[in-house]
Amino acid sequence: MNLGKLYDYIQFVSTKENSGKTYDPEKFNLVLPVAVQEMYDEILANYERDLKITEEIKPYVTVIPDPGLQLDSDGIATLPTDYYRFVGCRFKYARTVNTAPVYSWRPISFISTSQYDIRITKQGATMPTMKYPICTVRQNSIEFYPANMRGIKFTYIKKAETPLYDYYINSSGLEIFLSTGEKHKLLAGEVGSQGQTVVGTILTSLTVELSMYEGTHLRIANKMLSRVGVNLSNAQLFQYAEIMQQKESK
Repeated sequence: MNLGKLYDYIQFVSTKENSGKTYDPEKFNLVLPVAVQEMYDEILANYERDLKITEEIKPYVTVIPDPGLQLDSDGIATLPTDYYRFVGCRFKYARTVNTAPVYSWRPISFISTSQYDIRITKQGATMPTMKYPICTVRQNSIEFYPANMRGIKFTYIKKAETPLYDYYINSSGLEIFLSTGEKHKLLAGEVGSQGQTVVGTILTSLTVELSMYEGTHLRIANKMLSRVGVNLSNAQLFQYAEIMQQKESK
């Protein structure tokens, strides 16, 4: 569901449960990123336990294909700003067969920075080679050895998004959701989420949607509802979702 539907769902359920508490947009935008991060941490913990790419972790698995990752002469590339966890890395290994180059993908071993620093300075059997290369992640960079590898394919898990619900208030005092990129011209008596009131002002939505697997959205809603004293079972969450869907279809 989009954030407009998630907001409406939480309002609907909290009202039905008679908790006496609910969310306004300001509180919703304050608590939503916290609930999303909690959900993300659970998804990540499941991945690190099982090391399986599930539907839940899939939206966060990001691949930089060949030749997206460019190494400098020291074998260093810039770390993506949304990097969170390493998944895998490989490169096109070249060998000569009957005087012609033949390419095959070879894995690059990911190791800690302390191990990396020892391996690249210690001559002998543990010294990295093109056949058995290594890499490590530092604060803002990825380092590879040997430094002359090319055709690198780097896979990682990106950070959780920071969602944002944007809206305006119409002349009747109702909050109207603005979907991502949507524009709206303010009419008399309307107010933008940033306090805009001048008639004719063009609002451009600031909404940032969830990229999380849709199967987690009701669980995020449950985390937010629990903060206003509403604790529901999975069956109850789905039941309310069905009731809302039926109301919308009428």
